[in-house]
Amino acid sequence: MSVKSNILKIGGGILVGAFGGKFFKSKAAKSAGVHIIAGAKIAGNSIKDGFEKCQASCSNAAAEADIIKEEHFVKKDQAYRDKVKADFEALKPAYEAIIKEEKEEDAQNADA
Repeated sequence: MSVKSNILKIGGGILVGAFGGKFFKSKAAKSAGVHIIAGAKIAGNSIKDGFEKCQASCSNAAAEADIIKEEHFVKKDQAYRDKVKADFEALKPAYEAIIKEEKEEDAQNADA
């Protein structure tokens, strides 16, 4: 920032402070200022309450989404297990035949 803008800001702050001090000396101005501050606090609390309600409903939605996600992966895992089991059942006779042949070869090698 330039020196000129800093000087303008300092001068503006002094002017606002001087006028603000004179402005708040009257009862009407003090009352208006208090009402403005109270309105700002009420608005802040309303926003905070709305945010908390939104956050609560979002956390419920997030929890429900987690449940749906878990159900999806359980179904997906079960489908994978079923596929592996079906593949195993299809290959089981061939696997048993290989085991039987290996045992016969081992028995023949042991006899020799």
